[in-house]
Amino acid sequence: MIASVAMQSARNEEALSALSKQPLDPNLLPFPHLQFMHGTAKLRKLDLEAARHFQSFLNQYKGRNGIKEAYQRLAWCAFLKGDLQGYQRHLRQALSQGAAETGADKNALKEAQSLRPAPATLLKARLLFDGGYFQKALLLMEEQGIKEYQSLEHRLEYHYRMGRILHGLKRFLRSHRQLSEKHCSREKCPFLFCMQRRPPNRHDLRNPWKTRTSKGILPALPLHESRRLSNQPAPGG
Repeated sequence: MIASVAMQSARNEEALSALSKQPLDPNLLPFPHLQFMHGTAKLRKLDLEAARHFQSFLNQYKGRNGIKEAYQRLAWCAFLKGDLQGYQRHLRQALSQGAAETGADKNALKEAQSLRPAPATLLKARLLFDGGYFQKALLLMEEQGIKEYQSLEHRLEYHYRMGRILHGLKRFLRSHRQLSEKHCSREKCPFLFCMQRRPPNRHDLRNPWKTRTSKGILPALPLHESRRLSNQPAPGG
């Protein structure tokens, strides 16, 4: 319970401390979900020893849900080690094993069907953010910079991740500006500037992710882009 609450509130070190104290008595009934949680907590710290916990979960668990997600996490561990073949092997297992009934499993299936990993920096930033390591995530993203990303998908995810990280650091004004012309000019990304802007008010800065429908706080996509993206799962994290 302590670990679960800590993980849901970005207090990863507390979660790791609680999970490391679980008894290892072989006479006790196995609790596979604790292995999954321990692996997730380690992965959020970019500790790739997380792979053994996900493998232990898969060895012990007899259910349907969470299987695809566990193979996705194993794939991420392999990818972050530079093992692209291992990444693809685990995702192929995700294609054939488990059910796609939960949102996490559906997202894992979608990645498995594409066999296309996100850039390593964006994946690391996502994991660090989920663990509450906001400053580390920010330094990583600033070191990489958006110029490294050429595709629309990756540029948008860069802005999204940066905005979430800055919000976690309570840098609300900069978080709001993350999708502004400072980072993506009208010439380079004209589809982001189809809506008239207005200066943010105090309410917007407290909750910069609240979008208004008339003169949107955040730049909007044209209708055809909105429809295309709305049919895709929301970015994780």
